[in-house]
Amino acid sequence: MLVAVLVHELSHGVVARWRGLRVFDVRVHAVGGAARIERPPAVVWTPRDEWVPALAGPLGNLVTGAVTWLVVLAAGYALPPLRFGSPAWGRDAVAAFLSANVVLGLLNLVPAFPSDGGRILRALLASRWSYRTATYAAVAVGSGVVVAAAALLLRASGPRGLVPLGLAVVLLAAYGWAELTSLGPREMQAKFHRFVAAHVGALPI
Repeated sequence: MLVAVLVHELSHGVVARWRGLRVFDVRVHAVGGAARIERPPAVVWTPRDEWVPALAGPLGNLVTGAVTWLVVLAAGYALPPLRFGSPAWGRDAVAAFLSANVVLGLLNLVPAFPSDGGRILRALLASRWSYRTATYAAVAVGSGVVVAAAALLLRASGPRGLVPLGLAVVLLAAYGWAELTSLGPREMQAKFHRFVAAHVGALPI
């Protein structure tokens, strides 16, 4: 799983560099990873600065999974039978690597913060609406997706899944709230940049 996470974060970083954004570092740890990428000032930010690097992570995993599958087929390697709940794929290193990349890629396309899908959705909406409206819409869509998924999982798992699902919903709600609270500082920064640009000749520099 850690190798799949590394593939994911390196894909973010490489594409961000290609876009001309600074990548401060790429970190992988026991519960996930992160690529710390420069966020351009609001006045020069474009939707492509967000959705292109964000999409690179899931695509990197899915392409890696597809290539692994083709190599497995070409080499004639026998993967364990794929059965729901079976631990066989977890014990086979190749199968575990293949499934980790596919699962990580698909999960990160879910349109809910903090997944890449939430950022992709917000960026695409921001190409037509204001950044604030796009963020509110993306958080609303993500909330609906999370509630629907939690209801389905709770129905499948029964009462024993109530606590972990509740914690997951609270955590995802906190990420959505963090995106909303970041709007104020971002807009203040944009106003400051516009003020400086309009008065640069009159400032005593």
